[in-house]
Amino acid sequence: MLKQEKLQLVAKKSYTHNHEEENRVLQARYVSLYKGKPVIRIAGLGGRSFSLYGLFISPELEPGDRKAIDTVKHEYGHAVQLEQLGIIRYLRHIALPSMSSTVQGASYYEQPWEITADLLGGVDRGHSDAALNAGKDYLASAKRKSTDIFGTDVSGSTGT
Repeated sequence: MLKQEKLQLVAKKSYTHNHEEENRVLQARYVSLYKGKPVIRIAGLGGRSFSLYGLFISPELEPGDRKAIDTVKHEYGHAVQLEQLGIIRYLRHIALPSMSSTVQGASYYEQPWEITADLLGGVDRGHSDAALNAGKDYLASAKRKSTDIFGTDVSGSTGT
């Protein structure tokens, strides 16, 4: 095999083009695009994933695994939240509560900011109608709030 052919083979395994199919994204070794968002596989997150102007997912996630597929979709949902809220509101109402949550396991995904990520990403975790409505209300409330650069609510509204 020629040197150029070897480099092309390595590049093909390291990067996949823009995809709508989660398993294709999970087949990339390092970088991919999912529905127009960059997806970067990054180690050292303790198996966790996050979204901030792109999806950062664990290299431990495997194609074909339901949890891995749901993770890609869920993180994409967070990317949509960022688009809808802007960076300040996203950090204040989505990222910080998510990172500081002490809730683990299945209950973690019952938090309103996580429920809307599931909704926007197309993940079905069997949330109750009440939980879905609470998630939608939370996101709508976050969209209405005005915050300054430090995340201080300056709209005069109360509650979360």
